[in-house]
Amino acid sequence: NSGNSLTATGYNSPVYRTGSSAVGLNFNPAMSFNGTNQYFQAPTGFANFTSGLSLFSTHQFTNTGIWARIMDFGNGAGSDNILFARNSTSTIYSGQVYNGMAVGGSLNTTADAVFTNVYGMTGWIVPGGTAGSGVSSSIYLKGVNNVTGALIVPNNISRTINYIGRSNWGADAYFAGYMPEFILYNKALTATEQSQVISYVALKYGFTLGTPGSPIDYKASDGTTFWTGNATYQYNVMGIGKDNLSGLEQQVSKSMEATADIVTLSTDNNFTNSNGSHSAVTNDKYFLMI
Repeated sequence: NSGNSLTATGYNSPVYRTGSSAVGLNFNPAMSFNGTNQYFQAPTGFANFTSGLSLFSTHQFTNTGIWARIMDFGNGAGSDNILFARNSTSTIYSGQVYNGMAVGGSLNTTADAVFTNVYGMTGWIVPGGTAGSGVSSSIYLKGVNNVTGALIVPNNISRTINYIGRSNWGADAYFAGYMPEFILYNKALTATEQSQVISYVALKYGFTLGTPGSPIDYKASDGTTFWTGNATYQYNVMGIGKDNLSGLEQQVSKSMEATADIVTLSTDNNFTNSNGSHSAVTNDKYFLMI
């Protein structure tokens, strides 16, 4: 769903998996894609990215389909595309921007970056500027900068074929796997704004931001810190809490990165049902983190 009248439509019945299902992520639901013909299509638009682009995707690949897409917005194959995908069948993510038919750069992560058979969170930031001008873009994995390199600002042109989970190129694979969250902005978020978004995602889905060597603070929608990154304790961070502005109310939670269940937090004595079916978190900006 979009708050800007840009809600995508599902085709060939991507499956809604509940938070209590085997593929639900931290008690929250996910969309399941079969890798054969299921995808979403956003409406026509997505023209002006002169203020930049910010993509945040929570997903899990379940196969190595060639050039399987997280997103591909454009006007057909090689026509002003903005795409984020698996590079061929590798373990590398690629972010690409086309200027008409010409590739305006390809930003590729290091190997072993793609989240296959395990959930993960990616971020892709393209700064703003004059359409077609060169900029320095970055891809992040769970909040940590993996690569920075040259791309171009997308052309200011209406895009009519805007896929999530499908390519504009017929020979490429459909996305196979699970996607709980897809967030796209037509601006390059500031460092504080990026932190607010990834903190929302991390708390909701049980991810640990950063690494012990590069700990990351968790920030609420008003910019206040509710978990201070710590090199000693930056493992299996999780919690419950409420943030009205971001629409977040996590009532039950566990770390999705622990090799075994360590502890589950809940607002009541139920530790299995989907998030949203537990006792409410009463106060806004209230968080309990461990």
